[in-house]
Amino acid sequence: MHIGFTHSARVRRLVAVGALAAALLAFLVVASTASAARAPWTERGVWMWYLAHPNVADSNALAKRLRKYHFSWVAVWAHDGSIPRNEDFFAAGWLKPLRKAGIDICAWGGLNDDPEGNAAVAAQVVTRWKFDCYIANAEAAYKSDSGGDPGRSARFVSALHLDVPLALSTYGAACKPWNLAAVFDYVPWRNAGYHLLPEAYWNMTDCYEPLWVVQHSLEAGWPIDRVHPTIGIFAAERQLTGADYAPLLARDGATGFSSYLAEGMTDADYAALSNVR
Repeated sequence: MHIGFTHSARVRRLVAVGALAAALLAFLVVASTASAARAPWTERGVWMWYLAHPNVADSNALAKRLRKYHFSWVAVWAHDGSIPRNEDFFAAGWLKPLRKAGIDICAWGGLNDDPEGNAAVAAQVVTRWKFDCYIANAEAAYKSDSGGDPGRSARFVSALHLDVPLALSTYGAACKPWNLAAVFDYVPWRNAGYHLLPEAYWNMTDCYEPLWVVQHSLEAGWPIDRVHPTIGIFAAERQLTGADYAPLLARDGATGFSSYLAEGMTDADYAALSNVR
């Protein structure tokens, strides 16, 4: 049996539904804007691995260096697969000077063939040490042409439950004209709102030249506002400096970048990068 409504009742109902829809839309817009504002990767950042290294062991000095050269976030190695890392430093107060200086601190961890186990440990270390953001480093275990399983992307993304900004770090690009999207599944990460921090390690190979890395990311389906290249300043096929990367970063079309690794960076590297975006 269909229930009839008077004209005025129908109007009231339509008005109420419209108001509810408008309120929901406003909530989603505000939530989306807040989430985007919290993500640190639109600024300059730097990665670190071994916190005992002289360039990063003194976190008071590191915080001053970062503020001097306008770097606003760091990525700290916090787990290797399902094994927590650097927790002795965290327990000893290494994080405190960076927080006091207003530096956002992201945990990063390398992923292996156990997405669910890795996600559980990632959530534990981020929660335990109150990190501001998290970066998943998914490489060989997630890429089919290196013996990995691209299906692990969806498994990890589904298993990780964190209320902080999230990013994916992975290989920078395939050599032209190919694209890693054929062997690595970007879709679950992108659909879940992750940002992409592609490895623009030009010091390793010309295939990772920053301009091509950003273009490759766009061709793989990433929006430009969620692509933030990570340059390589460490010993590899050739030694490049911040001055080598700065002109390319200035015209790659992306907003924000990071450098890997802080352990190998000099004041000259920081200075050359300090005015890029």
